[in-house]
Amino acid sequence: MSLTVCWLVGRDSQRSRLHMLRTNTLFKYVSYHPLEHQVVTTGTDRKIGFWETFDGSLIRELDGSLTDSVNAIDVSEDGVYVVSGGSDHIIKVRMPARLPTCLLRILTRSTLQIAL
Repeated sequence: MSLTVCWLVGRDSQRSRLHMLRTNTLFKYVSYHPLEHQVVTTGTDRKIGFWETFDGSLIRELDGSLTDSVNAIDVSEDGVYVVSGGSDHIIKVRMPARLPTCLLRILTRSTLQIAL
């Protein structure tokens, strides 16, 4: 069981706990959506989780990898794209707002060498 605590930090550095995100994984990375309405998490369960910042509820989960943990995630500045990478050595670019989620690009070691 993994736990992430979201804090509200005021101007005078006073902190108050907003809520906790709980799931059956070891969180590897947490990214804050630029519009501040979601937190995106990855972990050892190979899932990408989208959490509501208002109440800490899980909005949805995506399969981040079929074989190994997802170690890092980032959201583009406009919030349209989500990029993830993990122990399977694959980088995936997604558009999570499109349902079903649109997987735009999968980059592996060999395709990265070609692209660079």
